[in-house]
Amino acid sequence: MANGRITTFSFGDYVVAAAVNGRLFAVVLGDGTVRLIDSETLDAAPITAQAHKGAGLCLSADIDNGHFLSGGDDGRLVRIGPLGQVDVIAEIKGRWIDHVTAHAGSGVRAYASGKDAYVLGKKDKDARKLTHPTSVGGLAINPKGKRLAATHYNGVSLWWLASKDAE
Repeated sequence: MANGRITTFSFGDYVVAAAVNGRLFAVVLGDGTVRLIDSETLDAAPITAQAHKGAGLCLSADIDNGHFLSGGDDGRLVRIGPLGQVDVIAEIKGRWIDHVTAHAGSGVRAYASGKDAYVLGKKDKDARKLTHPTSVGGLAINPKGKRLAATHYNGVSLWWLASKDAE
């Protein structure tokens, strides 16, 4: 619904997270779908992508314009393209992926499940695992794309992304 100053979208389930990448807004829902909204054609229906078999838990802009990353309670990290195409990037059987971030300039993606954060470079096949003392509460990559911050109870851990010594 639009009234000149605000456009409102209603979906059949609760919105868990939102992100923007280029001209696209995206939201991930509790039913596992991601809705893509073109900011330049707000009167058009959002594109729906079935990203997860269960609930979607997190969402972030991906390294490429118009693409997004989402994690879910199905243990899958997925990449959603601007036309709604879904590709599974990583999967952790029996666990939730509940935090995700990416840095376009460095081509790094990071995601977290429980006490573990995982880092993927653009060309990496296997993620590097970074274990924390307690569950990861959030992830961020610094503006230069060289450090990952992972929050956890009573603190934050800062990791050099180029370092290969963490396991």
